[in-house]
Amino acid sequence: MADEIKAILADQGKLMEVCRAAFAAVDTDGSGSICAKELMNAMTNMSNEAGINPPTQEQCDEAMKALDTNQDGSISIEEFSTLVRAILEAIIA
Repeated sequence: MADEIKAILADQGKLMEVCRAAFAAVDTDGSGSICAKELMNAMTNMSNEAGINPPTQEQCDEAMKALDTNQDGSISIEEFSTLVRAILEAIIA
């Protein structure tokens, strides 16, 4: 699996494919951006699947603040791609 992740990270096109797919799964209204409600839903769903406590509103707000680097109140695909890259890099670290 590490080799596949390294290949994705080395190929900007493949990385953007992964980012777009993950982004589309979170952007449930198809608006082209992720709002705080969509982020909370995604975080809650992931927590449920992992069998851990769901995030608090404060934790969601902190995540939104960290990801929304231009502070427009939503997460763009570009902002989201930073998260996806960081997750993939952490997996192979």
